[in-house]
Amino acid sequence: MTDKQIKEYFLKLTETEKIDFYNIVVCELCSSDDMIFYNDKFFFENQFINKLDSEQSKLNQLSNYNINDKFIRMIEYKKLESSNDILQMIDLKVFIDLVKQYYTQLYDIGLFN
Repeated sequence: MTDKQIKEYFLKLTETEKIDFYNIVVCELCSSDDMIFYNDKFFFENQFINKLDSEQSKLNQLSNYNINDKFIRMIEYKKLESSNDILQMIDLKVFIDLVKQYYTQLYDIGLFN
């Protein structure tokens, strides 16, 4: 696939499909630390050791976190990034290059089926 085809494929996905696609790629090829989640109670219940850490992360001044944003990811423990646009959270050029480089492997696990 060309860069353009990968970009078009990704951009045509729904928000949920984009998150799933992105998270599968980063978990398969990089690190689960790069995953993007919905900004909800489930994220805070499952990504932190305890409730105090969860609450501190929301208040961390080094974070780029807004409670009203739709998407969230942890940059490092207790340091968050959030946005209403998933594309603002992804370096699309790097992501496309990664997908292109490992296209066969990603295809083999059923990502493009």
